[in-house]
Amino acid sequence: MARPALRLGVLISGSGTNLQAMIDAIERGEVNAEIAVVVSNRPHAQGLERARRHFVFG
Repeated sequence: MARPALRLGVLISGSGTNLQAMIDAIERGEVNAEIAVVVSNRPHAQGLERARRHFVFG
């Protein structure tokens, strides 16, 4: 039986390059996970826009 995807929270403060690396690894199937939340201590961090492009927030 396959394990369910691990739900991740990602903390960012800048451009979100580590976030992108996680997105890429998940999309390639290297990591069985889903990114459930992205949090930043900077409201205008460039990485938040990166997150918006990849995820639907509702």
